[in-house]
Amino acid sequence: MNNKIIGVTTGWLLRIINATSQLILIKLIVEVYNIEVYAIFAIIAGLWGWMQIVDFGYGSALINTIINGVNQDIKIALKMYKKYITMLVIILAILSILISTIFSGYVFKSIDIISENEKTFLLGIVLFVMGLSVIGSMGYKGFTSVDKAWVGNVLQIVAAAMALAWILMIKYWELSNTINAATMIIGYWFCMMIMSVIGILYFYSQNNKKTDSSEKESDNIGKIHERAKYFFMMSLVASASVQSDVLIGSILLNKNDIAYYSYVSKVYALIYMAFTSITQVLWPHLAEILNSKDVLKYNKLLKNYLIMSAAAGIVGVVIFEYFKREIISFVFTGGEMNVTRYTFTLFGIYTVIRVVTEFFAASIGAFDKLKYSMLVISCQAIVSISCSYFATKLLGLDGLIIGALMGYLMTSFWMFPYKVYVIFR
Repeated sequence: MNNKIIGVTTGWLLRIINATSQLILIKLIVEVYNIEVYAIFAIIAGLWGWMQIVDFGYGSALINTIINGVNQDIKIALKMYKKYITMLVIILAILSILISTIFSGYVFKSIDIISENEKTFLLGIVLFVMGLSVIGSMGYKGFTSVDKAWVGNVLQIVAAAMALAWILMIKYWELSNTINAATMIIGYWFCMMIMSVIGILYFYSQNNKKTDSSEKESDNIGKIHERAKYFFMMSLVASASVQSDVLIGSILLNKNDIAYYSYVSKVYALIYMAFTSITQVLWPHLAEILNSKDVLKYNKLLKNYLIMSAAAGIVGVVIFEYFKREIISFVFTGGEMNVTRYTFTLFGIYTVIRVVTEFFAASIGAFDKLKYSMLVISCQAIVSISCSYFATKLLGLDGLIIGALMGYLMTSFWMFPYKVYVIFR
């Protein structure tokens, strides 16, 4: 229990530092450069969710194997870390070159302050650095699987502190605007990457003694590959459903609207990130409860989570709505931002829906119902992308939020809770 409390506490601290550093970064970019440079950062930050797929599902698959597997399978899972990391880095390097060469023009379609070659170079470097961060985060996930999530959180807190220090330092560099902006963006993600690599090396060194090189591979080793396949597909469709907003916005919105959307979404992400830290730490506990089908424990956990999430979500939304002029003026001079009066309210509703859905989604994932999760998220991706595209063309920035909200309400918001009900019935 102590590890869980420390895990949640450090998880919340990590989210606060991350959110603070990003808000300070936004303010510095707009003050030192201009809104178009921030639009570049917003687009690149939007790619972070997509980059979660570059571990091809093995991060989550190895966690589930360590939590649910027998002794021999656990040893095999720990041994596989080194093998898969090497393979993934090679694949990442190839993909970064191909994607940046082919898609940089589309990704930065609304940006005209950098040349096509600069777009390709910037996108390629950032994708590679982000990808290394994701691969390294397998170490963070590994600590979660052995009930030491706080270790991964502390390492990420150090990374966030390094990134914040980098942001503050870069302001005083005497470089041209384009070079300075590119250095800032790449350096921010580089700080994250360094600590994630240290994290996975530390995890492997701590658990390497648990492996036995003479151990024969279990007949169940195929389960790891099978789980990885489903986690990869879930991650892919999840990115399509939740992370496609910035990409759709980069095509249909102007650079100002992209910047406004990114800023408001990061403000409301404070609420969502606080609760994802809880579900991350509770994952092993949820797996135990669901596998034992302990209805009383699950209902107690669910009740506490829903009360806490609903209360914090609603209070947060009310506070953000009341102080929205101050929130806007923190970055944009004069407290003026070209959004409608419904923008903050729509983001608030969307955030509360996501927070509530997250617990049920984590429950299904912990119970290893991967096929069902993939089905739900696939449906959400189709609905979300379709609604976001057409709503954005009709309503602009607000349409982007409405499309994402409809994706949740029409699929995962009710489909995940229904499956939990069926499991316990």
